[in-house]
Amino acid sequence: MEIIIENLFIRLRSASMQDASELFAVSTDEDVMKYYGIEPYNNIKEAEDEIKWFLSLAEECQGVRWVIADLTTNQYVGDIGLFHYHSRHNRVEIGFKLKKEYWNKGIMTACINKALDYGFLNQNYNRIEALVDTRNLGCKRTLQKCGFLFEGVLRDYEFEREGYVDLEMYSILRNDYNK
Repeated sequence: MEIIIENLFIRLRSASMQDASELFAVSTDEDVMKYYGIEPYNNIKEAEDEIKWFLSLAEECQGVRWVIADLTTNQYVGDIGLFHYHSRHNRVEIGFKLKKEYWNKGIMTACINKALDYGFLNQNYNRIEALVDTRNLGCKRTLQKCGFLFEGVLRDYEFEREGYVDLEMYSILRNDYNK
């Protein structure tokens, strides 16, 4: 499924192995990966493995991951998806990353809104949640702009480079969704 967001000159599309080099470039950028929860990549194989994971989500009915691509060149500039689907609870997690030069242009807000449309209107999810490093102010503002509500802090939730980090839980419910 492809989604075009013309006013921002981007599209959401399926991933392919041709995206590996750009995904690798984004995944080695310290600023992009600072609060992402995983180490920057060391080699292209890690990007190829991530693309395989993107593709497996839909095949295994565990979610979806789109490439955010430049509308003119079709080049990877980021990715967004719904994953960790729990069928019994009808909930899913949202995650995303974007090349630094595309930050603060409204792109991620538009992409999150399209992902919410897909999740609530096409998949009939009840809850979409996001786990966010407490230091990631930009991500928290973007989620709140899209209607996510802060639910609380998960203390020492993940172990990362510098030690344990707290994550904040945000969510939006189908009943909160205004489309």
